[in-house]
Amino acid sequence: MSRPPGPPGMPPPPGMPMFGAPKNSSKTKGVHWKKINEHKIKETIWGQEDMEADANKLFSKDQITSFEEAFSKKPAKKPGSGGVKKPDAKPVSVLDGAREQNVGIVLKFLKMDMTQLESALLSMNLENQDFGADVVNGILSIAPKPDEIKKVQGLAEADVAKMSMAVRFFVMVAGFPRFEERLTCWLDVLEFNQNLHEIRSAVTVIKDTVEGVKTCETFKEVLKIILALGNYLNIGSAQAGAKGVMIGDLKMLVSLKAADGQTLQDWSVGFISKTNERLCEFPSDMPKLSEILSLDLEAVESNLVEIRKKMDRCTRESKQKKTKEQDGMPATLQAHVAKNEPRLREVEAEYAVTQEALRALLVYFGEPPDAGQKATDWFTSLQEFIANFATSWNTHKKKVEKAKKDAAKKARAKTEVAKPAAGAKKPVPKAEAKKPAASEPKPESEPKPDTEQKSDSTMSPKSENDEA
Repeated sequence: MSRPPGPPGMPPPPGMPMFGAPKNSSKTKGVHWKKINEHKIKETIWGQEDMEADANKLFSKDQITSFEEAFSKKPAKKPGSGGVKKPDAKPVSVLDGAREQNVGIVLKFLKMDMTQLESALLSMNLENQDFGADVVNGILSIAPKPDEIKKVQGLAEADVAKMSMAVRFFVMVAGFPRFEERLTCWLDVLEFNQNLHEIRSAVTVIKDTVEGVKTCETFKEVLKIILALGNYLNIGSAQAGAKGVMIGDLKMLVSLKAADGQTLQDWSVGFISKTNERLCEFPSDMPKLSEILSLDLEAVESNLVEIRKKMDRCTRESKQKKTKEQDGMPATLQAHVAKNEPRLREVEAEYAVTQEALRALLVYFGEPPDAGQKATDWFTSLQEFIANFATSWNTHKKKVEKAKKDAAKKARAKTEVAKPAAGAKKPVPKAEAKKPAASEPKPESEPKPDTEQKSDSTMSPKSENDEA
């Protein structure tokens, strides 16, 4: 008995094509898209009748054939068969993968083969524009360590062509005695002028600032008045009779307020302006403290010490023998030391004098002798006081200017009240009637003027001629 057919609409087993589905004659690459569930297909655009399509019906046989060939799965060729190019053999390497990659990146940046690189390193030519400080520093960063030199020293010359770029570089470096010292000195020479210029500029700023603050007479007078006012307020207290105060304590002037809301700083400015208004402009007489505050004073000294170490290193290496006949390192370093050693000593002497002047300045303003390490804090406090003083002085000037304008306005108002309005007649004061004396006769009435008589005759209806 035959098996009854399955229910209508049952899908075929997995892997078997549906009845009536288009077929192709060869195996092709598949499109790995996700099919919509057949039970939900009616609700979509794909469930519409006009969306059913058969490629065999839509396209010609030739089109289908070319389509199949374009997307056919080509069988992989067996090893050794013609037409397949063998991959190049990887360069032999004895280094760590990450280390080898980093070295290779720097070497590719140089765009030089090993022969050119060796010649440039050997000559140590300072005029070579391709070897600036950044390039030398980059090569120094990939210089092989002693254990890496040992790894490449046993390799035969016949194997050099098979080596990676990094290994070939290490082999080349192995022929340079004191390679790191060579590059370090080279970098010292290239950076010397810039480093010395920065130190000299810093020394100049310190020197000018110290001298400017110490010799500012208007600042000195301002401090004297402030001390007097502070001592007056402190009468009867433990702080009375101070002979001097720390610059850092001058910030208290803005925190102490009077009954009218003004600070002691404001009152001090008012007193000073009445004593000598020119003293209130003392901030313009002071040097720009922003310049010295932009410096790291401790770093200036440590940088100068570092430059000295570099010069001493170059001096030692300049006495080394040539590695090869064309080795230019000894001559280059000798010329550098001969030219720049005197310049360095001059800056060192200037710095020593400036440091002593800085220490003396702090002592001059009452700081302890060992306060040199806190010079930055001292200049910060001084700048804060100057800024506060300038603010109070500007506020004071605005108040004075406003008071002047108000006074002028009131004066004008009084003047306007005293003056009559424009175009108004000036009132004539009435004269008092003079009473006649008892003995004096009463004056007779005056006759009417002729004009009245003429007017009467003129107004008569007839003249004398008419009557005649």
